[in-house]
Amino acid sequence: RGAVDDKSGSFASLLALAAINDLLAEGALELPRRVRVIFGGDEESGMTCAQHYAATQPATVFAVSPDGEWPVVFAEKGQALVDLAGPCPEAGELYAAEITCGTRRNVVPALAEAKLLGSAAGLAGGAEALAGWWDRNVTFERSAEGIELRATGKAAHGSTPFMGDNAGIRLLRVLAGLPVAGRDRWSELLALCDPAGEGLGLAGADPVSGPTTSNLGTIEVGSGRVSLGLDVRFRSDRDLAWVREQVAAAAPKAGLSVVEVDGIPPMHEPVDGTLVQTVMAVYRAELNGENPPIARGARTYASYIPHCVCVGRDDPSWSEGGVHGADEHYALPALRTAGRALAHLLIRLAMAPAD
Repeated sequence: RGAVDDKSGSFASLLALAAINDLLAEGALELPRRVRVIFGGDEESGMTCAQHYAATQPATVFAVSPDGEWPVVFAEKGQALVDLAGPCPEAGELYAAEITCGTRRNVVPALAEAKLLGSAAGLAGGAEALAGWWDRNVTFERSAEGIELRATGKAAHGSTPFMGDNAGIRLLRVLAGLPVAGRDRWSELLALCDPAGEGLGLAGADPVSGPTTSNLGTIEVGSGRVSLGLDVRFRSDRDLAWVREQVAAAAPKAGLSVVEVDGIPPMHEPVDGTLVQTVMAVYRAELNGENPPIARGARTYASYIPHCVCVGRDDPSWSEGGVHGADEHYALPALRTAGRALAHLLIRLAMAPAD
């Protein structure tokens, strides 16, 4: 895992627990409830660890996940992991025989590569079109066997696709603009992967969580098949059944079938409840903050742990760097600030009356 996401939250939690233990050992503190720090190992790949904990342990009275930003994330969009597959656009004078792009659905891919094959005339025409292509982030090399096509972008978290530059989208845009076989199909696939979810029939917004986003995380083409993996963060007034219905209707328009749509329903804790209000009080006291509670698209263990919200993992005056990117980094002073704030918060929640 990265320095920010979420080694920072893990270490800040240990600092908080150590501080609470010191106070208990000195006799300076008594707690009416147990305080437990839980470490999971599957947060980016289905959260089965959190699901197992919730199913086998007593329900939490209050819980926080230091995996976001201050003051408190009281609502998280639903997440749908979408896998689609179908036959490739047909072969011809020039066609895409292979494509590799991305490794995970929840990361904006920074690199996409394709191998174009075809006749001598088709390859010559493709090379000529690529030489005049407007996008400088798309490069190619001509060989005796074909054309090696490469698109570069910028990685970002899949919950915020507009913060990155999707190399897969760039590559599909090229294929939709070149004189390749099945050009219309590539255009349909490009439309299906619209980052606002329009192509999947999921676009829209609600007042709590904001607009739907869709991240094309993976593309795989080979042996006559094309597979797409997408990460959709959908509005809090919809559910997974609605997402499945919309995707099932949209996929055939691009010649694809639904392999799987799995995910996590939206999370929403009352802003005026004890949990959110206690976090806000600690935020104001420890961090001198004035921002209101927020909703976002990123998902955390708060999705499965009862009565749980997401809180910050650093000092909000310091900007964390490069989550899910090549330059992910974290500052030690921010870690100490987060540890102190978490210790205060856990003590307050251990003493707070349950809703």
